[in-house]
Amino acid sequence: MGTIATGVWNGTTIAVNKGGTGLTTYNRGALLVGTSGNSLAALAVGAAGKFLQVNDDGNDLVYGDIDGGTY
Repeated sequence: MGTIATGVWNGTTIAVNKGGTGLTTYNRGALLVGTSGNSLAALAVGAAGKFLQVNDDGNDLVYGDIDGGTY
């Protein structure tokens, strides 16, 4: 094994079933989450003050507010 010291590295995306993510890029703060197609997706960082929670059908992660009710 050697070290690439010059030139441009070119490679292909490593699939999830081969131990990779199947993604070529994702943004700062993103979370890797499982999708309904048994792959991975990058969930973008939420807005300031929002909480990460499960949606109404219990299958997906979403950012939202917490409702503390009325007292």
